[in-house]
Amino acid sequence: MAKKILIIDDIRSDFDVLPGMKAEGSNLLYAALEDNVPRDNIVIVRSYDMGILMLQHFTWDILYLDHDLGGEKTGYDIIKFIEEMVHTGYYQVSPNDIVCVSANPSGKKRIEEGWSQIVKKLEEIKSYSSNYNKGYPE
Repeated sequence: MAKKILIIDDIRSDFDVLPGMKAEGSNLLYAALEDNVPRDNIVIVRSYDMGILMLQHFTWDILYLDHDLGGEKTGYDIIKFIEEMVHTGYYQVSPNDIVCVSANPSGKKRIEEGWSQIVKKLEEIKSYSSNYNKGYPE
């Protein structure tokens, strides 16, 4: 099954070059398409509110997340939302992976640290669930 990718970024066009991605012509859309992700499986939203809606209503393999979203809310607020949902039992809100695409160094650091905490919590939950179910008949 093809990956589903969500991009939350206020101003980046589909063809902007991102640091750390493949050279010539590299961009989020290009990188995703090169990974054989059909264009129909890539959704780009430009605001916090639309990002939250997409996370609440669909399952995503990868979230490309910018910090500065052009309003009061930031990409870090998206991370805090995902973290709150995971801590309250709504694990399906969390994508399988997050790639921070921010040029804001402090914002990028906060997003990456927040995502690291979410991953730890998800691993704890998975470990607990696995251990809890051992020895019980199916």
